[in-house]
Amino acid sequence: MKFATSYSVFALIVLIFSCTEQVGNNNKSKVVLEDQKGDKVSENSFVEEYLVRDLPIVDSTSFDQFSDEFPLTIEQAKILELDKILLNSDFNSTEKHINYRLELSTRFKTVVFTFFPNENEIETVLVNYDFDFHVIDFKTIAYDEIAESCRRKMSEIDPTTLRVTEMNFCSNSIVKTSTNFSFTNEGKITQQP
Repeated sequence: MKFATSYSVFALIVLIFSCTEQVGNNNKSKVVLEDQKGDKVSENSFVEEYLVRDLPIVDSTSFDQFSDEFPLTIEQAKILELDKILLNSDFNSTEKHINYRLELSTRFKTVVFTFFPNENEIETVLVNYDFDFHVIDFKTIAYDEIAESCRRKMSEIDPTTLRVTEMNFCSNSIVKTSTNFSFTNEGKITQQP
């Protein structure tokens, strides 16, 4: 009986440690789960359920057109490393949503999120990830605010470039500025001259 108990404890320890896999040289563990059929699935597999949008695309997310039906849980947001992106807001209280995915490259994954930093602002961010969903780079691509209703941001996205246009209506004239970015093969977002 003592052998059976020792064997059971050993099997339990092996089972616990086999649920994690080492990822690269960064000493991070990636949780691998099993679905109801016994197939292995990663903890970030929920991302694959979201729509892939065709390119080119214009993103002009605003309060008038956003549906906030399916917010991410805090656990999902941490899995996607959104705490590295939401640096200037309260991570736990900021509402976070996946809008859609893009296929900019076969070398990295792209997910577009919308955040509500407070009740008067909505911000949309494009995030490039490696295949283990570690953030490579990100850029705010859309913004709207209803406190003064005088600032907006929108973007045009194609497979190689991102054009972000900011509009400021706060003065008597409209100030409009555009900045061009490109996507490197590694997923970095670099500003063009």
